[in-house]
Amino acid sequence: MEASNLLVQELWDEVLDHLCNSRKDLLSSALVCRAFVGRAQMHLFRSIIIASLRHQTTLSAAQLAEIISRSPHLIDYISELYVGRCDVETLTPLVHILWSRVSAISLAHSDEGQVPALDLIGTLVSLPTLRKISFHSNAWEADHLRAVLAGCNPCVISLAFHTCSPELLPPNTENTLAPPPYGSPRLNITHLELFFADTIPEFLGDAACPIDLSRVAHIKFGWSTGVGLYPLLYGFGDSIESLDVDAGDPGLESLDFGSLSALSHLTVRGHGLSLQRAMELSRESNLRSICYRMATWRGTTGLIGLQNIQSSILSAKMPKLQRVEVMVVVDEYNKYTTAQWTSRIEDNLSHLVKRGILTIQFHRLSL
Repeated sequence: MEASNLLVQELWDEVLDHLCNSRKDLLSSALVCRAFVGRAQMHLFRSIIIASLRHQTTLSAAQLAEIISRSPHLIDYISELYVGRCDVETLTPLVHILWSRVSAISLAHSDEGQVPALDLIGTLVSLPTLRKISFHSNAWEADHLRAVLAGCNPCVISLAFHTCSPELLPPNTENTLAPPPYGSPRLNITHLELFFADTIPEFLGDAACPIDLSRVAHIKFGWSTGVGLYPLLYGFGDSIESLDVDAGDPGLESLDFGSLSALSHLTVRGHGLSLQRAMELSRESNLRSICYRMATWRGTTGLIGLQNIQSSILSAKMPKLQRVEVMVVVDEYNKYTTAQWTSRIEDNLSHLVKRGILTIQFHRLSL
């Protein structure tokens, strides 16, 4: 390709990158001309959903296998895979695909009482490119989770548990797995997500779980009771660098940010008084930056949580705080300009503006 044509292609690619969150626009762009096809396909096939009743863009495993057989180049675009069923019928076609760049796999075990196809799952989670695994559904049993984790590619560094709270059997029963032999490899996890996953902290702390959390640096959680969560957080307070929390999560109220000595960044979602109470009661913390993700819905202003955030920050003991970022996540129904958003936010966070620590960023969501 000549240099002039290469430059033009780079410009088109940049334009298409701005449409990455709009499936509709990407599909339309791919039909315009050949110059758009590759970049549009890269975004369209980045994340693939298999056998899910919850997603409109889902494919069957057989359909995906057929698409890849007709257009083998698409396999290099797929980096995220969501599998809505963990049975033999769904997984068999998937393990025969020659994956090249899958870095994240989500496993939704939807058949409660049925044993997932652990051998086939083991083939997927052992992929050398894999770095993150997510478990969805309360149908997962603790022994099955341990089996999957034990067979993972050792380079996996991120785990997520969503609506996943397996029953934990009492110790010393015939169903309890023996702890891994001394010196056996464990996954060194640096990123952890917990949503409606009350029993997972205790599960991860069990000696039979092949996980090492001594290097965990980033934790995202929501709506998990603090009974099991706080011991996990405080146990690794000298390694946790960032937290991502929901401001209205009741489980957040008694968290002491001052007990997390390495914590320097906090991301906040939603709105509510739980975060404010936690910050008021916390001892002096080392937080240096806070990001508030202000979501909008169908054009609503989404400003309800800003005053709570400002009150939380002003009442907290954070002498090292240098920056507060508001990330405005706007949807396709947004009716305000960037200037209007900025004015509204600054009016609601006037004290942070005066301190010179407020920054505002925008992220657009499209269908």
